[in-house]
Amino acid sequence: MTEESLFNLAALIGFAPLIVVSLRMEATTRLVMFALLGATAAGVSSTFIHHIEAGWRADLGNALLATVASTLVLAAAISLFRPLMNRYLFLLSPYLFVVCCLGIALTGTNPVSASYHATDISVPVHIGFSLATYAMLTLAAMAALGATLKERALKLRRSGFAASRLPAVTESENFLILLLTGAEVLLLAGLITGSILSFDRAGVAFPLDHKTLLSVLAFLVIGTLIVLHRRVGMRGKLAARLVLIAWILLTLGYPGVKFVTELLLT
Repeated sequence: MTEESLFNLAALIGFAPLIVVSLRMEATTRLVMFALLGATAAGVSSTFIHHIEAGWRADLGNALLATVASTLVLAAAISLFRPLMNRYLFLLSPYLFVVCCLGIALTGTNPVSASYHATDISVPVHIGFSLATYAMLTLAAMAALGATLKERALKLRRSGFAASRLPAVTESENFLILLLTGAEVLLLAGLITGSILSFDRAGVAFPLDHKTLLSVLAFLVIGTLIVLHRRVGMRGKLAARLVLIAWILLTLGYPGVKFVTELLLT
């Protein structure tokens, strides 16, 4: 077994304790979940770093691994101050496990390595904001899913496996707005740093490319949802659908385009 295979296997095995414990929340403390999230994030991050240690490779596999690692790190940080985050981990952790599997399987689909100047701080800053935005919106999507499942269970007067582990609908919706506000701020920072980077390299602040347009659309959707929630109290299925639309827009703008260019057009 190669060294890369060992890193990949360790990253996948690291999800097992997180998934198992997230399904048994009754006997789990905040610090335990924080430690499990941190350990899982460390495993995925180590695999990602191992893949790019010979040079940054901007392929779909590494993009997926980076999103998984950043989402785990952000979830760990939030769970330390907002234990409500832990109530959604039984939804989040299996999803991230699947994405991690895809990332490992698709690593190396792009043979061209991107070249950045080590002194160009704007590039890692922009990438950091982009990853944080996508991670925050992913967590918001899980909160929206949780609110939808809970609301459906209440209407059907059933308390199944998922509904019994999810917080109240009002708690989920308030938590969702908090996450969306954070995603909106991070997305704005990403748009600003992206425009600075684009202007510095091409002389155009806002290029009319797919990534910029989809990011702006996501920004408008999230902003509209926040405003409508605060002014008219919009919630429920419509709010969840708007969150899903924003998440899909960012997915199309980041890993979606890489999927098309690397797998469908090659």
